[in-house]
Amino acid sequence: MMRASFVWIILLTAASVYAQKPGCTLQVDAQTLEPNEAIDARLVCTNTEQPSLPQAPDSAGLDVSLRNRRPFVSSQSSWINGRTSQKTTYTYNLQITARKTGTHTLGPLSVEAGGTTYETNAVRIVVRPRRVTSVPRGDRFLFAEIDVDRTSL
Repeated sequence: MMRASFVWIILLTAASVYAQKPGCTLQVDAQTLEPNEAIDARLVCTNTEQPSLPQAPDSAGLDVSLRNRRPFVSSQSSWINGRTSQKTTYTYNLQITARKTGTHTLGPLSVEAGGTTYETNAVRIVVRPRRVTSVPRGDRFLFAEIDVDRTSL
């Protein structure tokens, strides 16, 4: 019994631990916008320590705002066929608002985590002129008078 427990402990400690390579990515919901249109984006850091607030370079034509000052944290562990894998993600939510037409490059965004600086890839966003001009909301109402015969129940 003691020998079997010892062998089991050795097997558990010898099982390989797999962790995805640390890094950060910038995920955007769309890459084509119209002026004053806003989209959501996410800065996802995987298997890093808790990252600092993201630092975005200035991008003429795009406004970037941070929606949460602390990242959302998610941890996942699995053990399949004796192989353990671990994944921890830190997610910042961003809002990107288009200001000027043209092709704009957003990024790279950088964060510092555990003494290491991580950068995302740059994302290209195209802001095209409006296709249809919208009318003021007040001009969309329709007033009608309906004349019906009165009936009784």
